[in-house]
Amino acid sequence: MKRITKKRWFGPKYVGYGISPRSWEGWLVILVWAVLFILSGYYLQSIDLLSNTAILITYIALPIIALIIIMALTYGSED
Repeated sequence: MKRITKKRWFGPKYVGYGISPRSWEGWLVILVWAVLFILSGYYLQSIDLLSNTAILITYIALPIIALIIIMALTYGSED
């Protein structure tokens, strides 16, 4: 994928496999995503997830997919 920013927000990890934040924007994306994901977990405690697949997809799968897409669009292996 082509990067959408000139500055890379995410890059390869120094040790191991995967992607890690490389700038404050990347850390901000991770922080906002984590807070929203945790807050949605508190909301989902009162809902029967097995009977409502649409809610499960909306609050669990879509945030994970959105984070992966943001990471892919702002990834860069070199400056």
